[in-house]
Amino acid sequence: SGDTAVLGAPFDDTPLGQDVGSARVFVRNGTQWMQQAALHGPAAGARFANALALDHNTLLVAPINTPTVPVYTRSGALWTSTNSLAPSPSGNIDGFGNALAVHGSIALVGAPNSTTLGRTKAGVTLAFDLAPAAPSIISHPASITTAPGQPVSFTVQVEAPTPCTYQWRLNGTPIPSFPPFSGTN
Repeated sequence: SGDTAVLGAPFDDTPLGQDVGSARVFVRNGTQWMQQAALHGPAAGARFANALALDHNTLLVAPINTPTVPVYTRSGALWTSTNSLAPSPSGNIDGFGNALAVHGSIALVGAPNSTTLGRTKAGVTLAFDLAPAAPSIISHPASITTAPGQPVSFTVQVEAPTPCTYQWRLNGTPIPSFPPFSGTN
């Protein structure tokens, strides 16, 4: 991707054991390629970097036959694991991560051996949004004046891709008698 390349070595041995695997990130400076990072698998036999996908500062690195695909993001010269992709709902997604692609904020993860629509090993490709929309408040609670000790009810409507937590505050400070509320729209 531009002046960055990633090489996968799924059978790389490390102090964690055999076949841990690693992904080596290289950057080009003029005509020279220099290693910027070495990312290693979590355990012996993981075969980390069995599949790779790179787009600018986003890198997907899949171990073999695991239920998740780590997402790395580069800031400067530092690569950090920022997310992990998993099928939802989790299930028997055979070969999840054996094929990867990433472009902008969209990641594609293939599971070529999965049973789909009753067909054995028909395969499936799952799409993930790496930058889901931030929650937005559709309707704020109305201002209500009441006497001390009288019950009061407020409503807030939020639109979000995942469940949200809402904390009631007074002048920017959380109100301890109103614990955070979690829910979905």
